[in-house]
Amino acid sequence: MFQNIVYCFKCIIKNIHKTQKSYKKIRTIHETNKFLKMQKTKQLKSYVHFNAKLKVLGSGALGTPQNIFFITDHINYVFNCGEGTQRLSQEHHCKLSRAYNIFVTYSSWKNVGGIPGLLLTAQSNGLKEINIHCPEGFNGFIETIKSFISLPNLKISYPVIDESKVYSDNVMNISYIPLTKSIKNTEESSLNLNDKEQCQTNINGKRVINEKTQEEETKTRKKKKSIPHLLCFICEVHPKPGKLLINKCIDFGISPGPDLNLLKQGLNVTKEDGTIVYSKDVVEANEPKTTFIVLECPTEEYLDSITNHPTF
Repeated sequence: MFQNIVYCFKCIIKNIHKTQKSYKKIRTIHETNKFLKMQKTKQLKSYVHFNAKLKVLGSGALGTPQNIFFITDHINYVFNCGEGTQRLSQEHHCKLSRAYNIFVTYSSWKNVGGIPGLLLTAQSNGLKEINIHCPEGFNGFIETIKSFISLPNLKISYPVIDESKVYSDNVMNISYIPLTKSIKNTEESSLNLNDKEQCQTNINGKRVINEKTQEEETKTRKKKKSIPHLLCFICEVHPKPGKLLINKCIDFGISPGPDLNLLKQGLNVTKEDGTIVYSKDVVEANEPKTTFIVLECPTEEYLDSITNHPTF
């Protein structure tokens, strides 16, 4: 009987040790995966792109979302994200796990209906951070959907929209152009202190606006605040780096090693005998930079703002 009890205790202790080893193994795997994801994120922030293409996934026609994908080797950019964007992205092999930036031109359901699903997919794919470049007030929409969808592992940032600032990364520079609806009734204030119909004299003998004029001015200010803003994005893609010509490097006597990387980066290399090898002699010229504009004009009332803007 005593021997059986001892045997049972030995089995229990053995199983405890096995469980601890399994836990340590699982923990090690988890930490390794976390480390690999961190390394991948660092690489995405420091790489130089080589290939890029622009895809129109949704034209905005009846029953289709308005959506454009700008695809590069390691990172993708989403311009507007209507309902059905995820389905279209799978059909056209556009990886949402590489979409670190979403750009919204105009706050309408046709442009943002697919964002909640995209954020959930991004989180499940291991994405830790995403930037949403959007018109003023749109972040309230994101905070609202957080009340019924869970995004604990995804950090959502809203870069400041300012014409004087440019969003820049290793792929391109993006300029923001805010545009507003032009309404004649709200362009200028109708207040005129010299107009007797708009003003009255108070008990101190001072001229002040009357109640009717004050109500009209309040309505005008509210109307101005309620005018929705439109965002235009001017995207200037960095030039594609020129190719390193290995045959020319051999002709100049450059052996494989760090010198090749320096020449590729545009730096000159001095050999042991004092000869200088210039980068321009062994590297092809960079391809010309490309610029494209993402612009939406929901109604004719925005045309004046677009045509009169100094950028255009």
